[in-house]
Amino acid sequence: MAMTGSLQNNLAATGFNAATQSIGVNIISGAIADSGKTLGQAVVLDAGCGGGHYSKALIGRVGQIDAVDISNAQLAIAHRRLADEALDGRIRFHHCDIQALPFPDNHFDGVMANQVLSHLETDDNEKYALHSRVLGEFFRVLRRGSACVLNCTTQTQLRESFWHYNLIPDALEAYLPRIVPSARLVELLHAAGFVFEGRTVPLDALLIGNRHFEPTGPLDPSWRRVDPVWTTATMHQIGNAEERLRAMQREEELDHYLAKLDDRRPRVGQCTFFVARRP
Repeated sequence: MAMTGSLQNNLAATGFNAATQSIGVNIISGAIADSGKTLGQAVVLDAGCGGGHYSKALIGRVGQIDAVDISNAQLAIAHRRLADEALDGRIRFHHCDIQALPFPDNHFDGVMANQVLSHLETDDNEKYALHSRVLGEFFRVLRRGSACVLNCTTQTQLRESFWHYNLIPDALEAYLPRIVPSARLVELLHAAGFVFEGRTVPLDALLIGNRHFEPTGPLDPSWRRVDPVWTTATMHQIGNAEERLRAMQREEELDHYLAKLDDRRPRVGQCTFFVARRP
């Protein structure tokens, strides 16, 4: 992934991908299957593979995966997770930046990028130049008719589907500019040459699984370290959040607080899959 150095190192060191669930594998494999080649023969790029969760979930359905990441630490985790698949050649790992992919034109039958775009550096004028370069690279390495699947959490989903961000509102507001607005992302896909096919929201999906329902989770540094917004919060913001949580815990109000703030998540979801195709 192409991201700011401090964020990249922090996420890699704390095992950010260890908490991520492999959501929407059927959405990804379905989009690739529509590319015209038998799914079991498809060659797929896992762009910004992290710890390899999605590669592990998809490898039994496709012919081969090339998994790339800018973090050697994450690639090492992914390699351990997929050691058997690496031995028989079904997956290959590459240390590189996704804005400069080491593959020829028209090479892949599908590209997936799962929770990756939020790690890209943004610009103040909202032109998203780095995002444009990355999407251009995805377009370049895809064969005609092949799919690009972007798994993202939207700004609306960040605001409404993560109850604990209410504890750190300033950190959330500071993080939101990292998220390309959905309509702008579609524009960027079109500008790169893609035909946008639509978006799918798996409403029952939880990015960190049942850990989402741990009311005292934010009190645990290991719980916070695997969340991209919490890792950007200041010590002062974290201290205020802990104080609020402990006060609610003493008053036995914490479960009610979580349930009330989690009310919209089942209708909004925590991630959105954008599917586009190279014509």
